[in-house]
Amino acid sequence: MRLNLPPDEYYAQLAKVPSSSSAVIRNTEGEFLMVKRTYKEGFILVGGMNEKDELPTQGLMREIREEIGIELNPVKAVCIDFLVSQPFSRVNYVFDCGIISKAEIDKIKIDPEEISDFQFLPIEKVFELSSPNTKKRVQNYLSNLDTNHCIYLENSENIAISLRQQSQ
Repeated sequence: MRLNLPPDEYYAQLAKVPSSSSAVIRNTEGEFLMVKRTYKEGFILVGGMNEKDELPTQGLMREIREEIGIELNPVKAVCIDFLVSQPFSRVNYVFDCGIISKAEIDKIKIDPEEISDFQFLPIEKVFELSSPNTKKRVQNYLSNLDTNHCIYLENSENIAISLRQQSQ
């Protein structure tokens, strides 16, 4: 990377990485809210791509409104996952949005153009019906549930564990 360039040329050579945001939403039984997209297989967490100049939390709140029709705020960041994939790499931010009540669940209205189904699933079903990346994010979320730490992943793998194993 060349440093001694005019600002517009310097910034043009920097990586431009899109981002997405996902929500961990649970019911009072501890089950996870999962959605099935109309255009992909498997169940995933609520969320989607962030728009230009949109903060990850803003993008998540917009996606929650668009996909399931309710207002929720992220409680805390639980996972950041840098994915190198085709057709583009991206950063996925996963936020815990807490436990929602039966009254809030009754207000859920899915967008039928984007979401074909939603279910609250026990963890076994989450692992059975989800994409590999979603499974790994949820596993890492569960392993860190009792802490206030945010986990960093690369391609949905916890690199802290990999780096620790390499140094031993």
